[in-house]
Amino acid sequence: MPWLVLAFCAGATVVHFLAVLPTLVGLLAIAMAGILVWRRWPVIAAMLFGLAWTAFGARQIVADDWPCTRDREVIDLLGVVTAPATRREGWVEFDLRVLDPAGSGAPRRLRLSWYEADAIPLPGQQWRMTARLRCRNGFSNPGTPDRELELLRQRLGATGYIASGTRPILLADRPWQYPVQRLRARIASDIGASRSSRASAAVLQGLSVGVRGNVPDKLWEAFAATGIAHLIAISGMHVTGCALFALLLLRSAWKLRPGMPRSRRIEIEMAVVVAVTAGYAMLAGASLPTLRTLVMVTVVAWQRVLRRATPVHLTLALAALLLVATDPLAVTSSGFWLSFVATAVLLALIDAGPGWLGRLSAFLRAQAAILLLLTPVLA
Repeated sequence: MPWLVLAFCAGATVVHFLAVLPTLVGLLAIAMAGILVWRRWPVIAAMLFGLAWTAFGARQIVADDWPCTRDREVIDLLGVVTAPATRREGWVEFDLRVLDPAGSGAPRRLRLSWYEADAIPLPGQQWRMTARLRCRNGFSNPGTPDRELELLRQRLGATGYIASGTRPILLADRPWQYPVQRLRARIASDIGASRSSRASAAVLQGLSVGVRGNVPDKLWEAFAATGIAHLIAISGMHVTGCALFALLLLRSAWKLRPGMPRSRRIEIEMAVVVAVTAGYAMLAGASLPTLRTLVMVTVVAWQRVLRRATPVHLTLALAALLLVATDPLAVTSSGFWLSFVATAVLLALIDAGPGWLGRLSAFLRAQAAILLLLTPVLA
């Protein structure tokens, strides 16, 4: 199975090197070819399936793009804010789900900037506005982030800004439409209103609810120079810690009810752990690292409920397959490859010998292996 999953991921990766996406007829032909060679060459078939599936998903995503032939066109929009807004110097940035995309011709999801804003749009609020839209583009220089790819990953069909001389009109406030996002915005706002410095509050917002847009650029540069930028993003370490904390609390609670059957306890433990982990992942913004860990926790919990001891490499392969199948663009994230390689290395070398010398030896071997295997991935 691991080789089939790697082949599927390789097929998904090939799509991102194509200049033009295959037509629907071409995708059908690729899928049929995979079916025909499945019995004799299953690895090749898995690669073809990954290519066809990812290309099909990519066609659905780019079909909603704002055409560059209409770049800078001004249109009227009616939409709902879907995520906490980011406050910047002199302007506010927020994501909008267009309620009438067919009537306005706009993509379903936009990222808009409001200069000299006199209000902060909140998730669940319905606004009417006039905006100048830009097709999804951005600089892609060596050694710098690919903005266009990042927007594509977030399923944003266009960017834009509120047209000068106009003011958005708040029509309704329905916080129950996006309750988790509204809670994230409330927590971030309360942190920002504290007496902490702007930089400290921005870092705390990123560490608590995944709102990192308020971190000053100079602070990001300092984090990057010191090699700790990844600690600001809520990742697998944070989500796994949350799951383990919930499990420890349950284990402590069982001491109050020692008579409960073990099978029943395991079912309750796994259900609570998955629920708590999912809630924390949503509160953190449901980024790719958090969702990746959530999938792994869910797979392990399901195996515990079924009382099956699945090898580690099969668990990792199943988690990777679920992620790539549900989000083909996951393979474009370096964190996807780094986390899976690092996890595989750590789990393969986790068996430590007796005593503290054995544990120290296992730790040093794991660090050396991670350094050796992650260097080409980082490069």
